[in-house]
Amino acid sequence: MKKIILILVAALCSTALSAQHLQLIEPTTHHDAPAKLNVMRKAAQHRITPATYSIISNQPEGTLLTNVVWSSIAGTPNTTTGRVDWIELSGFTPRIVVNGNKMYIQSPLTQFSDYANNWIEGTIKGELVTFHTPQAYFMNVSATGFEMLYLTRLDGTTGRIDASNLDIVFSYKDGNLKQIDGGVLALTDINGNFYGYAEQQIEVNKITDEAISLPDGAELKTYLLTFSGKEKQTAKVAFVGNEVYISDPVGIEDAWMKGTIEGNTISIPTKQYLGAGSGYPLYVQSGERYTYTQTNALGQLETLVGYRILNDESIKFQYDAAAGTFSSNQLLLINAGKNDLGPAYVAIDKPSYSPWTQVKATPANPSINQFVDLTPFAEMGFSGSMLAYYVPTVDVNGEFISQESLYYQICIDGKPYELYGTSIIPYYGSVTDEASGIVLSLNGSTHQLQIPDVVKNSVSIQSFYVVDGESTPSAVVAYNIVNGELEPVDAIKDIKAGDFAARSKSVFNLAGQRVDGNYKGIVVKNGKKILKK
Repeated sequence: MKKIILILVAALCSTALSAQHLQLIEPTTHHDAPAKLNVMRKAAQHRITPATYSIISNQPEGTLLTNVVWSSIAGTPNTTTGRVDWIELSGFTPRIVVNGNKMYIQSPLTQFSDYANNWIEGTIKGELVTFHTPQAYFMNVSATGFEMLYLTRLDGTTGRIDASNLDIVFSYKDGNLKQIDGGVLALTDINGNFYGYAEQQIEVNKITDEAISLPDGAELKTYLLTFSGKEKQTAKVAFVGNEVYISDPVGIEDAWMKGTIEGNTISIPTKQYLGAGSGYPLYVQSGERYTYTQTNALGQLETLVGYRILNDESIKFQYDAAAGTFSSNQLLLINAGKNDLGPAYVAIDKPSYSPWTQVKATPANPSINQFVDLTPFAEMGFSGSMLAYYVPTVDVNGEFISQESLYYQICIDGKPYELYGTSIIPYYGSVTDEASGIVLSLNGSTHQLQIPDVVKNSVSIQSFYVVDGESTPSAVVAYNIVNGELEPVDAIKDIKAGDFAARSKSVFNLAGQRVDGNYKGIVVKNGKKILKK
């Protein structure tokens, strides 16, 4: 499986935070940041008067800005050195909503997003957007109880609260945002104690590049993309005159790479914009792999693999017009950045495309490899159960099957959850259904599911492969829960899952919208008990 760093799925961890006596230091690659910032003392002189008292956890109504890219200098606490480490961030699409004279930004503390994905509110006036602070942002759970944490402006020079200036201010023109107040947006408690997470020099800029559009009337054919000699996924390809259009390898809908055919060569220019549908503004790049050494936390020297962009070098494929196949010996990068390696990328080594026809097949058996009862973690905000499971993308004979048509059902103590839709390799992602409390994380063919029910006795999993409306199931793989652990049931039996098509008539996507069984997205169904609106 190739590596894509699109969404990082955090492991179970405590959400309890403590105020740190940390020193803010200058990022090593950015010379405009202050050299030093003093940290608020443990006992602040004046209690803060909050600008807001309630956390904004749900996306506000309004227009979501698209085709914009975020950059900032982000701070995160380093518990080893007792300082705040600063890193330059760029190359991802923020979630920003505009509603009249109000603007909302989600996760403005980028390094704190594993803990909180809440919103802050600002007011638009002319060409300025002002965010009054402190704003309620995160409910901290610690040994001493509950405590509200706030996003607060610290002075960019002293690192202290300036009671006369608590506004984070942006210029706002032509869809571009630029922080102009010179302050630091930081996580504090009501007394101004600093918790080590901060953000400064924030900019959000409109992307002027336009993504490739598929020409009207183009005839799409299904192809099989093979890379690294073994990894496979489906793709769509259209030939229009001497041009070829190839679907985005990340799996973004309606995103296309465009190449030209000359003789037996297909050339795909680099720096083509693929849009920001993944949460990152992605570009087609040519790259190369290199190795480097690094000392790990144990003091051991380890060899790692890195990637670099080869600017202005096209991706060239050898093209067999008779067979319709084309392949390259180069490294294709789908990268969150136009000129430099971004925070998200997919490295596709030696891509090869060949025509492929989907046929009926029996999917290989899925498996559950981890179960966690989250009850002991209630104080950390967790509940229900966590399951990690593997859904193979091959049939019982080891032949490739399309993951877009591979659906599955998990049965918890006799209660079925049907989840189906696409998790195209190499796709990483995490989605939450607020109505049901279900959190689904995808990591290629490995999945993680958090559900509100605590598994008490048994759990089973079954895959379904749907071709031309006909579903072919795998065997049902069942487990008993013994002393909180998974114990495989030796005798695999049919739990009478019923006809897949009949079960698929009334389903919802993870936004709670009713969709039909042909919906090409992730869907959760558990009858009226879970997703009834």
